[in-house]
Amino acid sequence: MTRRLLASYLAITLAVLAILTYPLGVNYKKRRVSELTHGLVQDAFLVASQVEESVDSATPRTTDSDWIHANFQGELRAVVLTRDGTVILDSSQDADALEKLGTNMADRPEVVDMFASRSVVTGHRRSNTLGTDLAFVVVPVVRADTIIGAVRLSFPTTAVQSDVVDFWRAIALTSLVSLVLVTAIGVVISRYVARPIKELERAAVAFGDGQLDRRAPDVGGPPEVVSLRSAFNRTADGLERLVRRQQTFIADASHQLRTPLTGLRLRLENLEGDVTEQGREDLEQAVAQTDRLSRLVDGLLTLARADRPTGWNDCQPVLLQPFLEARTTDWEPFASERSISMTCTCAPGLMVMSNTDRLSQVIDNLIANSFDALGQAGRESQIIQLLAVAETEHIDIHVVDNGPGLSVAERARAFDRFWRKDPSQTDGFGGTGLGLSIAASMLAADKGTIRLEQAQGGGLDVVVRLHRGDVPARKAYSKPHR
Repeated sequence: MTRRLLASYLAITLAVLAILTYPLGVNYKKRRVSELTHGLVQDAFLVASQVEESVDSATPRTTDSDWIHANFQGELRAVVLTRDGTVILDSSQDADALEKLGTNMADRPEVVDMFASRSVVTGHRRSNTLGTDLAFVVVPVVRADTIIGAVRLSFPTTAVQSDVVDFWRAIALTSLVSLVLVTAIGVVISRYVARPIKELERAAVAFGDGQLDRRAPDVGGPPEVVSLRSAFNRTADGLERLVRRQQTFIADASHQLRTPLTGLRLRLENLEGDVTEQGREDLEQAVAQTDRLSRLVDGLLTLARADRPTGWNDCQPVLLQPFLEARTTDWEPFASERSISMTCTCAPGLMVMSNTDRLSQVIDNLIANSFDALGQAGRESQIIQLLAVAETEHIDIHVVDNGPGLSVAERARAFDRFWRKDPSQTDGFGGTGLGLSIAASMLAADKGTIRLEQAQGGGLDVVVRLHRGDVPARKAYSKPHR
């Protein structure tokens, strides 16, 4: 933001300088040329009044020749012409001059224009002889309202061009100093404005990532930014209190419910010897519902803990191959009882950034969901695969089963809390509808994601994406992808 503000200040300054300095330089050049031309016109009329007798007689008088040579020396040149364009006086002492005495200049464009318009003619041309640009004027020599000749004055524009170049250099130096001053002032103003906004942005991103105790620091700034920072901090305080109370309530309620549920289950089990055959089925259903309610309470407690932000503080590189093999070994007895084949495929040396306990809960949750899905499929060949695929900066852990799978609409709702594909199914390892929500919340602490895809040949492919532990992450996820 500082760079953008500074760039805008410089762009505006450059535009203003261009608007002001370009016309100023052009007008200065025009003014200097106009001054030179005006001076030449005045001098030309002075010469015309002085040499009138010589022009009228078409014979140069000695006094006029001496006067011209005495007053027009150096680069300023005066040439006197008769009515037919013959040169009778020339202030130039150059023996190689093109317009020597007696030369006819009647065909020169400026001379032709002057006799045709009967007025002063001014202009500029390139002198190949002198190798420079010349400013010239041609004025008539008049006697008794009749043009009897002409006076032509010329002067190199080198001095004018040099003055114009010096003027442009002064403008460029002034513009450069202005840009330096604007840059210095712009840096101060930009930092004054941008720094508190940047700190506020960082605080907002951190708060959105789950750091509920993060606040925008007081680093000054414009009144509007100060007011916005105060409003953000007040809002963050209120949200933090609200979230903490919610988490505390869920955790406390879960703890408080566990004791009576345990006691209720013991009482139901103690009634097993006293119920009749007709009431045994009801007793078994009551025990099953009590177990499901216990799992639901445990899930709520786990979810409340998972929603508490931890960030990267407790993340460390986890060697993936022995980890996945350990999960497969732990679940193998249950798989054997249900005739389910479990496989694990992972290249040696792959590491992910995570917490071992947290990642174990996530993978166990996904495996339990696969067991429940296979229990509903009724297939002869039932398979659960754990597969790790390495990407450039991430590693995808796939938990794949060949169960009934989920439709596109069901996969979109699968992360909703308490959602179950078959609400009537309450046995097995799951049944609470919190498993995927818990997994997503836990992965968010590792800046990981989870998504559901259709497995090849049917079934469900749950993909857990985590940052590689052996490659620095360029950009961490702020939210789990669901």
